[in-house]
Amino acid sequence: MTSPTVAAATSGGSTTPLWSPTAWWQAIRLRQAQNQLATPALVAALIFYVLALFAARRALISLAPLVLLAAALLNHRRAAHWRAYWRNPAALVPAALYGILLLSGFITDDVAEWRHQLFRQLLLLAVPLAIALAPPLGSRHLGRLVGWWLGAGAAVAAATLAYFYRHRAVLEESISRSKNLDAITGVGHIYFSVMLALAVLYGAELALTARLPSRTRQLAAVAALICGLTLHVLAYRTGLVALYGALGVSVLRLLIVQRRIVLGLAMLLAVAGAPLAAYSLLPSVQRRVWQTNDDLNRFLNGQDINEYSLSQRLAAWATAGALVREHWGVGVGQADVRRAMDAQYTTHSFGLRPENRILPHNQYLQYLLGGGIGTLALLLTLLVLPVVAGPTRGDPFVRHFVVASGCALFFDSMLEVQYGLNPFILNYAVLAVGPWQARMLAVGESGRPAPPARPYFPPLAAARQPTDNLNDPTAV
Repeated sequence: MTSPTVAAATSGGSTTPLWSPTAWWQAIRLRQAQNQLATPALVAALIFYVLALFAARRALISLAPLVLLAAALLNHRRAAHWRAYWRNPAALVPAALYGILLLSGFITDDVAEWRHQLFRQLLLLAVPLAIALAPPLGSRHLGRLVGWWLGAGAAVAAATLAYFYRHRAVLEESISRSKNLDAITGVGHIYFSVMLALAVLYGAELALTARLPSRTRQLAAVAALICGLTLHVLAYRTGLVALYGALGVSVLRLLIVQRRIVLGLAMLLAVAGAPLAAYSLLPSVQRRVWQTNDDLNRFLNGQDINEYSLSQRLAAWATAGALVREHWGVGVGQADVRRAMDAQYTTHSFGLRPENRILPHNQYLQYLLGGGIGTLALLLTLLVLPVVAGPTRGDPFVRHFVVASGCALFFDSMLEVQYGLNPFILNYAVLAVGPWQARMLAVGESGRPAPPARPYFPPLAAARQPTDNLNDPTAV
């Protein structure tokens, strides 16, 4: 009998050792012929995408969507998936956002910026399309992906937290001057904080899922705790708003929808008590609160706001609001937002120096100013649709993602920069586009509506039943 180490892939009567490149190639071809390669390739591409995001390597982040699309094209049934794609509203809404950007070229004055945005925003088309063409992911694969997000987030968070404590005095002082520490890998603090907020929410959901193995639940709880602790110690304002916004919605859902009064009140006390405890115990949080209050008072009292991020945001919102009142229908053109804002700042500068005259830093205002009411309506549809309709309705992961992202978009134009758009569209495609695509495929094959899909993981009820990224050109 042939030894396992010299076992062969037989072709034409010849024997090829397993360690031979020819044997590997034959095995790959066989798996592809049986359509068994697409799913593992897709999972590997998604893990690569997640690691690239937390590693903050621009080349890898730019390459990740291409790897994802290549993995999806291995699917033998991609023709049927392509037809289902055109009936998938979760995928068509971001495509429509890209279409509006494309059409805005007819009214833009800054053609170079418009071309740059066309390239950067191509993710709105490519990533949902890749997930739509790929085989549907089961709960096991999705759990693995969430695990990688948690693991990568916790590792980077722990390293960043360690760096903070090694330079605590200096970094706490920088918080008093409206500066925040970026992730140790270089991810801007605004985007990193939102990624950590999602990690906390996903990890808590896994930890409370009774049907998962106890070791998995414990690891998820530890990772979520590390990410949550980092959010609080580093006083990441946008991430904390995203986290507590999502937790607040969960509390309301327990109290109003599920009518679980005791559990809801207990969670309400925990959600309300955690910020108070953080303020009492963490000097960095105290400094952030004092700085935020001083920042707001400076804007209200007409003082110098050149080094104060919140006041600069408020000035940008007022400037954008004045323009929106004139151009609310079709906007000024998404590539011309900078020019329009600069012109408006010359009318009322709020005392800001040119380098501090920032863009809206509010995705809703950015879309309303750039593309008018139709673009804003599409963005709201993109956020609301997965929560209220279709197979993703009731999925806790979708709800956490939508609410946390929706809160973060109030304080930053995340979809305008690489570090913001990539994690957003990746989570959206996996959590919303994928299940909708599976539903469309089922409807197309049977000719009748598919039964409601269950969430990837049962919700809690079922189970029991230093830089300032505002002006950082490298962030774009």
